[in-house]
Amino acid sequence: MFARATSGDKRNNNKFSPCSLKAIEPVLNAKARSAKGCFTEPQQSICGNGVVEDGEECDCGWEEDCKDKCCYPMSRHPSIDEKPCTLTPRAHCSPSQGPCCTVGCTLKFGDKCRDDNGCRDPSFCDGQMPQCPPSVNKPNKTICNKEFVCYMGECTGSICLAYGLESCQCIPGPSDPTTKSCELCCKVPGENNPCKSSFLWNEPPFDVPDMFAKPGTPCNDYNGYCDVFQKCREVDPSGPLATLRKLLLSDESIASFKKWVQSNWYTVVLIVIAVLVLLKPFVDFAEGIAVILRSAAVVNDLLVLLLLPLGTLEGQRGFSDYRILLLLFLCYNRS
Repeated sequence: MFARATSGDKRNNNKFSPCSLKAIEPVLNAKARSAKGCFTEPQQSICGNGVVEDGEECDCGWEEDCKDKCCYPMSRHPSIDEKPCTLTPRAHCSPSQGPCCTVGCTLKFGDKCRDDNGCRDPSFCDGQMPQCPPSVNKPNKTICNKEFVCYMGECTGSICLAYGLESCQCIPGPSDPTTKSCELCCKVPGENNPCKSSFLWNEPPFDVPDMFAKPGTPCNDYNGYCDVFQKCREVDPSGPLATLRKLLLSDESIASFKKWVQSNWYTVVLIVIAVLVLLKPFVDFAEGIAVILRSAAVVNDLLVLLLLPLGTLEGQRGFSDYRILLLLFLCYNRS
């Protein structure tokens, strides 16, 4: 694995390299031999999982979930005469076997069971089996989704193929727009033929529609991907955090910041003054809150004194002491 974009339609795009296989193998072996048995393929059919497997005629799940009257469900205490995952008497098929079986346990004929996907023709039940018959692929180079062509029944080929051209990646020049790398580009088959944007193929028989590459299309010689803004974003193997660290903390960024401060020192001074001016109201507000809280505490103490029975105060140190406390409160509150 390395930092390089892929189109997904090349011969080895769905294969791991020997280096990757060597790194993955010990992890898979450890997981496969764990208690949960991850990545270990089941060696026998499991009746009740809703999937028709080897040795099963049908599989509609467990008896709590099965609504199929054509198939015996899996049960905790199955009857000898009702073997789970087998067809019921007089049933020709079960809907669990495929879309070409009715709820009445008979085979459908002529019903559409698969739609046209642009690169494969629709398929219809043939009355011979409950499974949907395979669809017929449309000819390669048939235009699909207005931007691609069919290849082996899938809408994956470049529209360049429909005009007898090959897909290629445009290399932008000094005066080209930033979107040049993400324009749909084609070339005449051959080694040294130039790669031209679809905006330049305007004459028959190569009247290719003007369009940009779809987001996610490789660009810049497979070193990046096109984004939704028609910009080529380079592949970054280190991830977004490393990119941010490189942007903010690299030697170049720090040197550039120092140079900017030296040449724009007056701007820095103005920013500092503005920050101090903006902070002053917050500081004053905080001081006001502190005064209010202090006053509230004093008022609370006064209320406690006022609520004490006069007899209690007189009986201990006299009523004059009580007035002295009030005087002290007033002095404290004014300070």
